[in-house]
Amino acid sequence: MVRLVFIMPIVATSATIGILMKSIFSYDGFVNTVISGVGLEKIEWLTEPKWAFLMIILVSVWKETGTLFIYWMAGFQMVSPAVIEASKVDGASEPAFVRYILIPTMKPVIFTVTSVAFLNALKMFDIIQTLTSGGPYFSTDMISTYIYRTAFSSSFGAPRLSYASAAVVMCLVFLILCSGLIRFFQKKWKEGKEAC
Repeated sequence: MVRLVFIMPIVATSATIGILMKSIFSYDGFVNTVISGVGLEKIEWLTEPKWAFLMIILVSVWKETGTLFIYWMAGFQMVSPAVIEASKVDGASEPAFVRYILIPTMKPVIFTVTSVAFLNALKMFDIIQTLTSGGPYFSTDMISTYIYRTAFSSSFGAPRLSYASAAVVMCLVFLILCSGLIRFFQKKWKEGKEAC
């Protein structure tokens, strides 16, 4: 059952997850039905700014956990059992094992997981759009929802394509800078690995 909970977001689309979570956490949804059944007051999970932002975080973390867990498990399998046994025979403490053996062996995985998590956070649109549409009071707004709302929505009156285009260019510059930093650190890591 636990595996299913973490594997389901891998096979489901973000929009599907957002719609599912919206039905679960809406004012008359499953969670509030349970809460009111116990005798407590219903919580406005998706319409109260502090709760809406927390729900976006929790849903996106749950969505990414399964995929990132697979990366971590693959990384842990990269550590040779012979190296683990040799470190135990040599009397390496747990902190020493983690610092000198596990982390250096896991550097590619740590780098990959960090990059994937960061890029997924930047491109998070579906969950926010289906859960809260950037609201309430823009408390869950991200650059992607801002661009969409500015370019295609009539909440401001006429769509403002020039503002949306400027936001896209700013986002592109930011992503290019982030890409450059990722490549820089990747190159540094490879140089350090070759020096050993």
